[in-house]
Amino acid sequence: MNDRRSISGKQIIIVGSVVIVIVMLLSVLVVNTLVSGSSKGYNFLRQLFEGNEEAAMEYVSPAFLDVVRLNCTRGVLTGCLEDRVPAEWGRVGDITFVQAAQAATEVAELYHLSFAGLEQPVSVVLLLREQSGSRLIVGWRGWAISEGAAADEALLRGDRHDHELTSP
Repeated sequence: MNDRRSISGKQIIIVGSVVIVIVMLLSVLVVNTLVSGSSKGYNFLRQLFEGNEEAAMEYVSPAFLDVVRLNCTRGVLTGCLEDRVPAEWGRVGDITFVQAAQAATEVAELYHLSFAGLEQPVSVVLLLREQSGSRLIVGWRGWAISEGAAADEALLRGDRHDHELTSP
């Protein structure tokens, strides 16, 4: 006897639907991981440029906030932004993660910021350190119009200290 099972169209649709749902859920998880946990620097910069002071503060160490209070206009993060970004640059557009470098105790992340009034991107390096189980921003350097890959590498490595502001 030949006992053959045939798959009905209904079964194919059900299996196909389950596969599609699984792929969609995995895609959401991957995108969420890329945008949230591993891009604290991006999220911080976006909040800062949107003027969301409280939201931006969530990404910053308490010690760095103390440095900001002492060194920036009005003692706030958005005041630091006003100190570093001239009005003639215009509004920020894209914020692009370029690369990261790992040092002994901290990670340096290089970002390029596109401004409406500039042809070249602005290079910013955020310094992040693990504190109390979370990676927090402990400083930055850059806020300078990019002079090319070599200058960006020097900022990333800490060989250049343009507009550097860091906590001890």
